[in-house]
Amino acid sequence: MTTTITEPTTPLPGPMARLGRCLGVSLGVAVLLIPLWYGWRYRADKLLQAQIALCRAANQPVYLSEFAAPPVDPNLNRATYWQAAMSAISLVAYVPSQSNMTYADYPPYSAQWHAMTDKAMVADARALALARQARSTPHLDWHIVYRSPAWITLLPPLSQCRALAEVLGDAALDAHLRGNDAEAIERIRDMLQLGRDTSRLGCFLINRLVAVGIDALALDRLKVIAPSLQTNPNPRMPGAAERGAIVGLIHQLLDEQADRQEQQACVVGERAMTLDFLVWKQQKFPMLSPLFTMQSVEVIKAYAPIVQAAQAPDLTASLTILSAMPAAR
Repeated sequence: MTTTITEPTTPLPGPMARLGRCLGVSLGVAVLLIPLWYGWRYRADKLLQAQIALCRAANQPVYLSEFAAPPVDPNLNRATYWQAAMSAISLVAYVPSQSNMTYADYPPYSAQWHAMTDKAMVADARALALARQARSTPHLDWHIVYRSPAWITLLPPLSQCRALAEVLGDAALDAHLRGNDAEAIERIRDMLQLGRDTSRLGCFLINRLVAVGIDALALDRLKVIAPSLQTNPNPRMPGAAERGAIVGLIHQLLDEQADRQEQQACVVGERAMTLDFLVWKQQKFPMLSPLFTMQSVEVIKAYAPIVQAAQAPDLTASLTILSAMPAAR
């Protein structure tokens, strides 16, 4: 049996008709999606503002621009003297800590160690004097200009902070070995202040890590000096450390509140850097603005327990807070 197929005789729509249909469908979809997009953006902005309000209530900066320090008179600015001290470090006479020399952790040191240190102390005398002047200066402003995206923000060379700490550390050992424990203690205190100010160099994790390294170096040098440290119960004892300087050093070492503030600042700074990246992406892709706004909400929520842990009074409390985070379970 043969089946006959009848060809349709209705003419196909012309190109303009097909185009009109496509445009009509697109317009209909747009009419439906535009209100949805604006509703999505409104909801996302409202959630973000609620999270920002919580940060403001806790006196926490949210965006990088809020970390800018107020201007300071250069003559009253510790950063002025720190940077001058870093620039004054000799590029030819290295301290042993900056060399590839192998030496014991404790004295007696080799003749090579003493010869290298003696040469460096002469070459770095101005750097050491400027570091002492920095510690006695009341204010700090590293003149950081925060840019967006955050990774183009320029920080002063952190390696120079570390180099100055190495000079101060070996200078403290040298003073101690020469019987000048008063100067050795002052140089340890200079190192601790440098570590504190390096932690405040920016609002990022990297400067905090460098600061922790400087503090560790200062404690290592103090560990070497302390067993044979000469104190000064008698004013006629030359070179012995004064009680007031030792008490001041102890206060610096026990200032845990400042440590917690700096830990919190670097965590909040990392959060601000992440939010800055999302704002930058919003500017690049405005149609996806609500998506990046919702992601900002999630970032603030995710950082909340980390910020809380940074404020905790001890390691046990910090670990307890962090262990309750969903990712830690």
